[in-house]
Amino acid sequence: MINTLRWLGMVPACFVAWWLSLLLGFGLLEVANRFCPAEDFISGMCVAPWFRYVEDGIIAGCAAIAAAAIVLVAVMLAPSHRLPVASVVLGAGILVALYMGYATQAWGSFVAAVLAGGAPAFLSAPQRRR
Repeated sequence: MINTLRWLGMVPACFVAWWLSLLLGFGLLEVANRFCPAEDFISGMCVAPWFRYVEDGIIAGCAAIAAAAIVLVAVMLAPSHRLPVASVVLGAGILVALYMGYATQAWGSFVAAVLAGGAPAFLSAPQRRR
């Protein structure tokens, strides 16, 4: 029974991990907006020359955190077959990141998400002893 609940809880738990990463990103963008000088705040947007880089960094960083958290949560909840679970979740995440990268032209975030999502997948692989 507990194994069934763990399998069924995997998708909602991954969604919660993604949602928390999204909220973290919104919070960090709000903090970054507070550092924007008043003269560079136009129509509710910061147009300071440095802000674009900060915003891109926050988005890429939170994409990486989301990808790593989703794969990690899926692997931790899987009662068995952890490597196939990590592979499937990583593959699905790469497809989603590819779509989002293409739609927004945010290729830095795509690379960050793929690399960060691959780390828990790689670490969940069984290690060979020599």
